[in-house]
Amino acid sequence: MKERGTVIEKNPDTAVIEIVPHEECRGCGSCGSARSRKVMIRGEKARSINMGDKVELEMDPSLFLEVTFLMYGLPMAVFLAALFAAYFLSGGPLPSLLAALAATAVTYFFIGKYVRSMDKYAPNITRL
Repeated sequence: MKERGTVIEKNPDTAVIEIVPHEECRGCGSCGSARSRKVMIRGEKARSINMGDKVELEMDPSLFLEVTFLMYGLPMAVFLAALFAAYFLSGGPLPSLLAALAATAVTYFFIGKYVRSMDKYAPNITRL
């Protein structure tokens, strides 16, 4: 899927792009795509654009699936594994739930750091 946006903030190694939703998205409003949102781009891709540039962002579909797994599948697997492990170790539902929630939060923290550090997960940028 291609998104269009405008560079609203530019630093030497980062750029913030405001993505404006399509006309169809604004009319529907059933998902988060109906609102304007901001994307931060780092590294070489950010150096190639300037403040005020109109750009088009596109993500490789295979990377989109990978990021989806990282953001949803992996935390769910960690939650379930921690829930069952803690239940067998503690024997109670409340400590098990708390341990599983803590493990999931830690997983999200490390996934966020990993995804932000990998330039391959940044969308491809073309000027309009």
